Amino acid sequence: MSARPGPGPCRAARTAGPTRPGRAAPRGPAADGRLRVGGASGPGGAAGRAGHGIRAGARSGDGSADGAAPGTPWDCGFLAATEWRFVDGGYDRPGPGTAWVRARHPLLPDEPLSPVQRTVLTVDSANGMSAVLDIEKWMFIPPELSVHILRPPVGQWLHLDAVTEVAPGWTGLTTGTLSDRHGPVARSAQSLFVARQPEAPPER
Repeated sequence: MSARPGPGPCRAARTAGPTRPGRAAPRGPAADGRLRVGGASGPGGAAGRAGHGIRAGARSGDGSADGAAPGTPWDCGFLAATEWRFVDGGYDRPGPGTAWVRARHPLLPDEPLSPVQRTVLTVDSANGMSAVLDIEKWMFIPPELSVHILRPPVGQWLHLDAVTEVAPGWTGLTTGTLSDRHGPVARSAQSLFVARQPEAPPER
């Protein structure tokens, strides 16, 4: 999709398929493993939480140098193929999550990720990193993903701020805001099917 030729300059503005205003412009994970946040924002925004122009600690995965996502109870190829620097929350902490994410590998051999591919790949993580239910007891499957793209992201590290809400009737909604070090890039929404995990059959 992102490589399709056209009659003139154009770029993707929205993508959809199966499967909060007032933020600061995050400046990216620094070489020392910490997050620098700059710019003004409204209450509850990134600068409101971290303080204007100061550094807020970013956890590097589970404390290891490889930046693996912490607290995941399963062996997931996607998580192994992405590098994580959590600022708030985490896979082991129910509730909203904020993290810098970087894909380690291209989708296809010898084809670098395009900005649109990097955008969609990153926001697809929103429902998992902001889960409000125990992931070992509940499933929350996103049958679709909609992404509204403001502009192509710059750089490999992208900042994802995600929130999940679950309502009676086995439904849920995840929303995410994606930014690079220059500011907002895209917003995403995932509707969720929520159900208890099936119990494993007894061993014979």
